[in-house]
Amino acid sequence: MPYLEHGVEVNRAIWKGCEEEFPELYHLNVSIFEKKDTIYVNRFDVLNQFNDENYKKFLLFVLYWSFPQGMKGLNFQRVMHRIKLLISDLRECTESQSIEFSIEKLAKFQSLGAQGITSLCYFTGITSEFGLKALILDPSIIAILQKGIIPEFEEIKNIDIENWATYYIPYLKITHKLSTELQVEPDQIEFFLRTFAGRLKPLQNSKSMALVG
Repeated sequence: MPYLEHGVEVNRAIWKGCEEEFPELYHLNVSIFEKKDTIYVNRFDVLNQFNDENYKKFLLFVLYWSFPQGMKGLNFQRVMHRIKLLISDLRECTESQSIEFSIEKLAKFQSLGAQGITSLCYFTGITSEFGLKALILDPSIIAILQKGIIPEFEEIKNIDIENWATYYIPYLKITHKLSTELQVEPDQIEFFLRTFAGRLKPLQNSKSMALVG
């Protein structure tokens, strides 16, 4: 499953309304979009943006890829108002190479939610103390896990958008275990959950769909 090619269309118009309030955003968007109104960004593009030279541009790539339709309410403005603190904390998280530390550190940025926080951990390559690399956990994945239709994830079906951090490490453990059994990348399991699992329906007389036979 070609997860690195997993891309989204990003329309500058969605974010352009904030450029007047945040002049620096205008210059960053000029650099990102060049002269185009719309760009197509995949995971590989975002991963390639991660470097020490321009954390702000990298952060925007993560947000634009994670929230191609825009962030809810004033969440993006809240991020921009605290962008210096967010970047400082993100540097600490990257240096720590600890998911546990990073989740706690970034939790103060509630406007990011599970999707934003885990995406930042994922694209910066942070790992857990168990050697598990971070994976994205967004509302669509949480919704699938809540349904309990995939038995391998049965133990974390009580997850929701408020308590997600409690279940994040178990989610990583299960996903990495499955990836080993299926001989695929953990990212591919996450991509499947995010993109395809919601479109599947268990066969007649079955309430679940096991990923491993």
